[in-house]
Amino acid sequence: MFDVWIPITVGAALFQTVRTGSQRQLKDRMSTNSVTFVRFCFGFPFAVLFYLLARQLSAEPAPALTAHFLLVVGAAGIGQIGATYLLVLLFSFRNFAVGTTYSKTESLQTAILGALFFAAPIGPIAFLGIVISVAAVLSMSMAATGAGWRGMITGWTERTALMGLASGACFALSTLLIRDASLSLAGGNYMLRAASVLVCMTALQTGLMALWILARQRAEIPRILRAWRPALFIGITSVGGSACWAMAFTLQTVAYVRALGQVELVFSFLMSWLVFRERSRIAELVGIALMIVGIVIMMLGR
Repeated sequence: MFDVWIPITVGAALFQTVRTGSQRQLKDRMSTNSVTFVRFCFGFPFAVLFYLLARQLSAEPAPALTAHFLLVVGAAGIGQIGATYLLVLLFSFRNFAVGTTYSKTESLQTAILGALFFAAPIGPIAFLGIVISVAAVLSMSMAATGAGWRGMITGWTERTALMGLASGACFALSTLLIRDASLSLAGGNYMLRAASVLVCMTALQTGLMALWILARQRAEIPRILRAWRPALFIGITSVGGSACWAMAFTLQTVAYVRALGQVELVFSFLMSWLVFRERSRIAELVGIALMIVGIVIMMLGR
């Protein structure tokens, strides 16, 4: 039987690859908070469009939003803000390599947190596949950033490493909460439930970040307005990725979705090779092969 969550997850990873690259370029033009705000503010109109499209395509009425749903969505939205802020902030540090590498442990953290707190245990074979794929991702990330295993092991208590771990944990927690919120809705197909989560969460994130910018960094507003073209692109790709992630989380256990979503690094590798004509490293090629092996083991063991 064809599992629709698989191509949806691959699409989410592709959107995320493009959006992350665009955010890093924008970091040179405005503050960390502004880059984080742009993702939500310019994405909100497209989140509304996605919700309206889901309403049109669904034969069922829109599900009623409960207090539990709104509470969980709020927690997921705040967690995603924190994760995005930490990840963008890492680019400001000279030794950001170790931190960004540690943030790649998100898939492993998702599996552990899901089993401990969200009644989403996974089998030992699937867990082994996730561990292998995460190890491959860490190797690829270290090859790309110049961080080594020695730096990873000895530097895990450094500020950037702890920020990377915290970013991964916030992303992991927010994804688990998104699935919880979506499954708590009564009625509606997977697309409509995912759209309900996305539009509510993006509205909250936009409102919170707007209040912060107005209160603490009002001078950033002209910079944001001048960068509306790249900001609009970030908004579109952000919502495209978030919509796909939300649908995949609704359909499948989050740990499996995030593990498969690690193909994002393959897209990043292909982009640097085909678009920027950068030479590939042996470690990257080995990492890709190992990651694919891990994903295959995970898929067979789920």
